[in-house]
Amino acid sequence: MITKVTGILIRTIKYNDNSNIVTVITREYGKLTFFVRITNNKKNGSKKQILHPCYILNLYFNFQENKTIHNLIDVELEKIFLDIPLNINKISMVMLIAEILFATIKHSQTDDKLYNFIHNSLIDLDQNTQNYYNFHLIFLLNLCKFLGFEPKNNYSSQNPYFDLTEGDFKNYFAEETMLSKEQSHYFYLFANENNLFTTNYNINNSQRRTLLANILRYYSYHVEDLSRIKSLTILQQIFAE
Repeated sequence: MITKVTGILIRTIKYNDNSNIVTVITREYGKLTFFVRITNNKKNGSKKQILHPCYILNLYFNFQENKTIHNLIDVELEKIFLDIPLNINKISMVMLIAEILFATIKHSQTDDKLYNFIHNSLIDLDQNTQNYYNFHLIFLLNLCKFLGFEPKNNYSSQNPYFDLTEGDFKNYFAEETMLSKEQSHYFYLFANENNLFTTNYNINNSQRRTLLANILRYYSYHVEDLSRIKSLTILQQIFAE
């Protein structure tokens, strides 16, 4: 029996000249991996054009519970992005987000609220043509809430230093594992911000790059085997002053 699910693509690996292995996040099954055959015809040529990071897809396949890689029967766009494919800033953001999602979401993890957060955030990113430059920072810090290591909300003038290892704010500074006062303040503000497109904070590109690096350091302390993020260099270059 053919199963149809909507999924968010988070990884594509070329298997050979005629096939790819892709990984998606679905509401019903969590993280699924598919074997996609791509031959030289018009229909399959269109498959290549939609297998991009964070594209939202309709996938048709025969689900087998104990199978690690499923054979994909067909795939189509569920949501057509209009701005993301043409915007290098947004392309870099979704590349980063896809890498983080692949590293942090487990195969058996199903969570409606998490899926809705990712799905709705991507649609909002495509539709919002202004004020999106902090999107990836706020998204990643909000994602922590779903992954089980939300930063503790105890920032104050008495506790101005964020501890990356323990996830809370301290009244003393240890250089190796804590952020500066400035970076701790931004960490606190963005971790408690629900509006992904807020314009409330005056942060320049240098501060933005440093904050992103610190967010990824925070992830590395709380996610096992978080490998080097390949898209980070591209994103940092785009936001260079």
